[in-house]
Amino acid sequence: MLHNVDSARLEPVKRRVIMQVRLWPVALLVLLVGLALFAPLIAPDPLAQSLRERLQPPVWVEANHFKHLFGTDQLGRDLLGRLLNGLRVSLGIGLIAATGGALIGVTLGMLAGYFRGATESIIMRLADIQLAFPLLVLAIAILALVGGSLIPLVLVLSLFGWAIYARVVRAAVMVQGQMDYVSAAHTAGAGHIRTMLRHLLPNVIAPILVLWTFSVAQMVVLEGALSFLGLGVRPPTPSLGGIMSDGRQLLEIAWWLTVLPGAALVALVVAFNALGDDLRDWLDPRFSGLRG
Repeated sequence: MLHNVDSARLEPVKRRVIMQVRLWPVALLVLLVGLALFAPLIAPDPLAQSLRERLQPPVWVEANHFKHLFGTDQLGRDLLGRLLNGLRVSLGIGLIAATGGALIGVTLGMLAGYFRGATESIIMRLADIQLAFPLLVLAIAILALVGGSLIPLVLVLSLFGWAIYARVVRAAVMVQGQMDYVSAAHTAGAGHIRTMLRHLLPNVIAPILVLWTFSVAQMVVLEGALSFLGLGVRPPTPSLGGIMSDGRQLLEIAWWLTVLPGAALVALVVAFNALGDDLRDWLDPRFSGLRG
């Protein structure tokens, strides 16, 4: 009896906590995505140079100028314009690479979990081999051979981000494949493709969505690391990692060139990771009583 009273008393508190946690990642993501989408409209030209205005600090450090709110870099380029356009590039690469990896991994995972046998063995061994290599090291090796640019970068990140999807989807399909609705679909004459797409996929979409949010954050970090090393997005196209790389040698006299794009990268990754945590809690049946 006491346990029931305590649970009833704590349920509104849990519900308020969950709603608060769920709100701020979405708000932060909406802000960051909005800034990235409308960067060409609201930000100065990221490529315009003015050596007379080089290395100006942000406006909150020295309030004697308002032309460059976030300051300028060593070539006199507006950092706010470069930051917002770099956010657009990094976010776009992260979304495309995570989606590409999801499409490959979900397809292979469904094939492995549905057909089993030799198909499962081959796909899972390939996933084990891929997961055995550090993604960053493998990406550096491949991009060093083929050359760093936008298209090879997206392809490399997509091709080497599929394995975790395949393992999770395979496990989920194996569980769902034992359900009565799958047998009923076969009895009704549904073929393999229809059964997988129409019946199995909707029932395994929840872990896919959670994995996708975490994968976007991972791809953004990897893109930033590769661009920082000079193997990602090539200049003059700005990216968050490339902007940080340009300012690393001036850190003592122009800290804003590295700190501000680093803060934007951290905010983007934290927002996607927090959203993934909230999606996992929201889609977990154990939390169904707290959704209100």
